[in-house]
Amino acid sequence: MNPGILVDSSAWIRHIRHGDAVVDRAIAEGVAIGHLDVAGEIAMGTGDHAGRFRDIILQLTLIEPVDRSELFALVVARDMNGRGVGWIDAGIIAACLLSNPPTSLYTLDRRMRELAEMIGVPVIPAPL
Repeated sequence: MNPGILVDSSAWIRHIRHGDAVVDRAIAEGVAIGHLDVAGEIAMGTGDHAGRFRDIILQLTLIEPVDRSELFALVVARDMNGRGVGWIDAGIIAACLLSNPPTSLYTLDRRMRELAEMIGVPVIPAPL
């Protein structure tokens, strides 16, 4: 596995509902990376798991969020707009890209994965 894997909210949701081997392995190997926006998206869920998994994410090594001015510039420079990905997801992708070395992304969101790959973010494939 890559030294660092940012686990997106889509993967956390599957992990919460059904389990996810990639998430389990990343946590066990100490390579799972968190992001404040991912923790926030999970916290917006319902039930006891929302707070519990928010706290788990916040205890991981957190990737540095991208300054919003820098994100505006990156969206234009990398032609990220109009690709079916929202602002939060664009920020998560940008954080992976701008970390040194780039952090791998594990997402189950097809459009997010395609955009990440297009701009050069390493993406962990979802198991079949």
